[in-house]
Amino acid sequence: MGKKQKNYQMNFQETDIEWLANEYKKRNNADPSVTLEDFAIQYGVLADRLRIYVYQERDGYGNFITLWHGTTMSRAESIIEDGFRPGRESKRRIFFTKNPNTARRYAKKRAKNEQDQPVIVMCSIDLERYTDYEWQGNEVLVFRYECMDGQVVKRVNPLRN
Repeated sequence: MGKKQKNYQMNFQETDIEWLANEYKKRNNADPSVTLEDFAIQYGVLADRLRIYVYQERDGYGNFITLWHGTTMSRAESIIEDGFRPGRESKRRIFFTKNPNTARRYAKKRAKNEQDQPVIVMCSIDLERYTDYEWQGNEVLVFRYECMDGQVVKRVNPLRN
């Protein structure tokens, strides 16, 4: 019978993650062959946590950032099909956050109100394409668009109620 493999992932605060992301950027600038995944493994952190703070070049163009959106399962299905379409009450604003825990809290609150399953949606957004945005505080990014393409969605994570 084989030994159970231990999980050596360390527990980092958000400020530690931001620092590690900056260290990754420096190392990647010096040596472009260093991947985010390899760097994350070396430091015992999930690559997805680092990716939130790292802008990524794709196909030689674009300035991508990974952000999270908290919502419900039925709304997530609509987002994938039709893109992000804010309701009238939101005055053309679509909210995202750097912190998946913030998206998780919002999703649970919304799902409870709508009696639906909470989900968080991981998105990769090109800040050169979607330029009409502003930061609210240090964590929330608000975009002003009638629609954002559903292709920005990279993953939908269902949560337990």
